[in-house]
Amino acid sequence: MAKIKITGVDEPEYVMEILMKNIRSRFVEIEEQTNDLKEIIKSLEKKYGFG
Repeated sequence: MAKIKITGVDEPEYVMEILMKNIRSRFVEIEEQTNDLKEIIKSLEKKYGFG
């Protein structure tokens, strides 16, 4: 796990909280896109007789 130290701001915990929310939401987006790609691949396999 990476260690991040935030300095030079009044509320480093708040800044860290916002960063973590952004990182989590980005991972959720990536996961959703991956699931979409899996569905596309499945439909292509059906259409062209692979799998």
